[in-house]
Amino acid sequence: MSPTLGFRVESLGPIRHGEIKLHPLTLLIGKNNTGKTYMAQVIHAAHETVRAPMTPSLAPRLSETEVATLQSIVLADQPPQGISLPEFVGAKAPTWILKLLRHSSEQFVEALRAYCNVTRIEDLNTWKQESRTQVEIREYDTKSSLFVFGISDQQPEVNESRIQLDDPAVRRLYFSLHWILTHYDPSSLDQSVAETERRRDMMLSLSTDAVTGALWQTYLDSLGFCTRSRYLPSGRSGIMAAATDVIRSRLQNHQLPSAGGRMSDVSLGSVHGDFLSSLQFLLGPNGIVGHENADDESMTLALECVNEAMSGAVDIRASTGDMSQLVYEQSGNTLPLNRASAMVTDLAPLSLWLQRLVRSGDLLIIDEPESHLHPEAIRLVARALVRLVNAGVNVLCTTHSNVLLHQISNCMLVANVPDGCGDLTPEDGIASEKIGVFRFRQESDDSGVTIVPVEIETDWGIPEDEYVDNAEHLINQTAALIEARQT
Repeated sequence: MSPTLGFRVESLGPIRHGEIKLHPLTLLIGKNNTGKTYMAQVIHAAHETVRAPMTPSLAPRLSETEVATLQSIVLADQPPQGISLPEFVGAKAPTWILKLLRHSSEQFVEALRAYCNVTRIEDLNTWKQESRTQVEIREYDTKSSLFVFGISDQQPEVNESRIQLDDPAVRRLYFSLHWILTHYDPSSLDQSVAETERRRDMMLSLSTDAVTGALWQTYLDSLGFCTRSRYLPSGRSGIMAAATDVIRSRLQNHQLPSAGGRMSDVSLGSVHGDFLSSLQFLLGPNGIVGHENADDESMTLALECVNEAMSGAVDIRASTGDMSQLVYEQSGNTLPLNRASAMVTDLAPLSLWLQRLVRSGDLLIIDEPESHLHPEAIRLVARALVRLVNAGVNVLCTTHSNVLLHQISNCMLVANVPDGCGDLTPEDGIASEKIGVFRFRQESDDSGVTIVPVEIETDWGIPEDEYVDNAEHLINQTAALIEARQT
């Protein structure tokens, strides 16, 4: 199945134009300062925008008659299996979804400003391109694309064929409605006229929110939006080394993240602020020490590769103080994490996120997963990323590592070897159609960067042209130097 969710940009940082279609494993490659992190932050901001709780004033709201119809269904003495939504919900749904898409465009502007740490969207056009900055989130099918939301001259469009709820979603909705309609039923108690009106208004509003919320989340799922986006930014090794002091300072200033670690900290740049908030969620006084991921063999297999790359493991130790401690364990020895090597502190967040935060259906974005790593460790991390994809996690990486690309290519090849090969097992295999590679190419006329999809060769893997050119240059340079010394 081809990807349905894409991101098209113009005049974004150094990027002149280009688009990316999300794959289960998406790789952004190219030289330094070509806009890969800009694009990663766009994708993160879009996911965090639509998955954040949204309660704009919706019209048309459900009427008393319509809520009474729902009430007669939901409170009936029968289970909700097989019960479909009334026709009036389907009639109102496109209007609701369109309003939420327009609201998402407004919220996305604010999120992008925060994540890219700019005052105005115009400030993202740092290369002073002729066209203004545009960031479009689009839905793709085999023949065309549809503008969903974003920063654009176009208006959002609704694909009505995606507005539907499956049986599990209908059951969840009806359970929510059961609580609302029971708790806020204005006829259930003797009360004043004012209180009766207040409860009636609350019942209508909350019932509308429950229905639209269910439709909205299902619509996002059908477009290919991930359940939650988690971003491991560049420089995470330094952040981890200072994490204890920074988090303690945040706790003293009463900066508390919400469930799941969502808290924007614009003063740090929000990608780094989100990262710190997730750490605080794990380590703070109300953290989740001991609450590890449910047993998932594929997730465990990914974590095994990360631990092997670190030659040890990272864990959280409960403390009697105001926060827990991060430790590195190797061969029976234990060190505070801030005394471990840069390689360990760089991989520690990936280990912790896999143990306690990342779930199937999430998007995990990693800036340069090869940072501070020996080539042997890079190969293991590449295998971990593939195993994450096999566990249902969507992964996006920016990278400069030919070792990472080559190992992923080998994982693609081993998918066609039933019993594995060498140290690669069947669990390391990945189908070529699950991989999307995009090169950020600096134009020769210095007019900016173009994003170009890279064609993957199914019988070989991901082309490594840039790296081969550099290897040839070094070989030729060495040969010339040896010849020069001999003469």
